[in-house]
Amino acid sequence: MNHIPMNRNSALRIATGVCAATLLALTPSLTTAQTTDFAGLDAAIKALREKYVDASDWAHEQVESAAIVGVLESLGTGARGFEPLVEQVETVALPEADLDRLGFYHEILPPDVGYLFLGRLEPAESGQADQLREILKGWAHPEVGEPRVGALIVDLRFLTSEDLDGAGRILDLFAAPGEELFSVEGANARRFTSETEPAELAEVPVVVVVNDRTADAGEALAGGLYDLCDAVTVGRVTAGVGATYEPVTFANGLSAEIATSKLVFASGRSSFPDGLQPDIQAKIDPMLELALMLKRTGVETEEESALAKALEEAREENGLSLEEELSIPRGAAETTEADRERQRVMDLEAEQLEQEARFGLDRDSVLQRAVDLVRGLKALRFRR
Repeated sequence: MNHIPMNRNSALRIATGVCAATLLALTPSLTTAQTTDFAGLDAAIKALREKYVDASDWAHEQVESAAIVGVLESLGTGARGFEPLVEQVETVALPEADLDRLGFYHEILPPDVGYLFLGRLEPAESGQADQLREILKGWAHPEVGEPRVGALIVDLRFLTSEDLDGAGRILDLFAAPGEELFSVEGANARRFTSETEPAELAEVPVVVVVNDRTADAGEALAGGLYDLCDAVTVGRVTAGVGATYEPVTFANGLSAEIATSKLVFASGRSSFPDGLQPDIQAKIDPMLELALMLKRTGVETEEESALAKALEEAREENGLSLEEELSIPRGAAETTEADRERQRVMDLEAEQLEQEARFGLDRDSVLQRAVDLVRGLKALRFRR
C-alpha cells in the first residue's frame, strides 16, 4: 500500500489524531467524571514513542498542544478562533487505475535534451536499469545525423513505488562504485551504495521533475539524483512519506499505520515528513498532468479510444481513404448523403487532430520550465 500524507507534519498529525480520538473515547462526560482515568491516552503516547521514527523530536508541550487542538477540531463548528497546528494540503483524487497504467518513455527534445519519464519501476529481472544504460549510451554515441545529448531531464511525476532496490538500480547509473545512494533510518535500517560503473552521460546537467505523487522510491530517486548529479528539481513538493509503516492498535480500538523508518540522503537531508522541496516551484492541473503522462507513455484515454473507434467505423462505412478525405475541399457543399458522410469522417479526423494537440509538449508547462532550465544549465557549463 502507498501512503500519501494529507499534510506536511506527520509527527503532529499523528499526535493530534491519536490524542483527540483517545481523549474523546475515554471521556464520555468530563462534567460527571472529573476523575476519568487517562491510562489509554498514556498507552497511546507510549506506543507512538516506541514506534514512530521521529518520536525523539517530540517535546512534551507539542504532544499536549496537539491533544488540545485535536479535541477542538473534533468539535467542528462548536469551536472557533484557534489555529490548527498543521497545514492542510489540498489534494486531487486521481483514478488509481490510470496511475497503474503509467510506464516508461524516452525521447530527445530539440535540440539535444534527453528526456526520461519513469512512471513505474520494474523488477530486477525486467532489465529496466540495463535498458536505461543502453539508452544513455546511445545518446552519448549517436548514429550519424543524430544529436549527442548534452543534458538530461528525469521526470518522476506520479512515481509511487515501494521498490527501494529498484530506485537503487537506477541511481547506480549516476554514481561511482561504492558511492552512497541513500539510507533507510529507523526500523529495518539499511544503506544503499552503488555497485556498478556509472553510465555514460552521467556528467551532463540534470533536471528532475517531481510532483506531490512522487513518493517512496520516487523520492529516493529524486533525492539521490539531487546529491549525486547536483540536479535541480522542478515541480511540486513531494509526498513526504515514510520508508516503512507499521500498523498499531490503541487501547480504545483506534488503529493507525505509523511510520517506523525514513529515507535519508548522503547530504543528510530527508524526504520525511515534509517532502522534498523543489528548487523551482511549478504546477499544472493534476488531471491534465496525468493525462499528459498517459499520452506520453502510449496509453489512450477512454475519450481517445471512443473517437478512434468512431472514425474507423465511419471510414469503413464510406470506404473513404485518408487521401480521398484530403482531396475534398474543407467546407465543400454537402449535396448528397454520401457527401454528408464524407464530411462527417473529415470532422472526426479534425477532432482527432485537435485532441492530439491538446496533449502536446506545449501543454505541459512544468516540463517546459524544466527544458528551459536545463538548456540554461548546459549553456552555463559550456562557458566555464
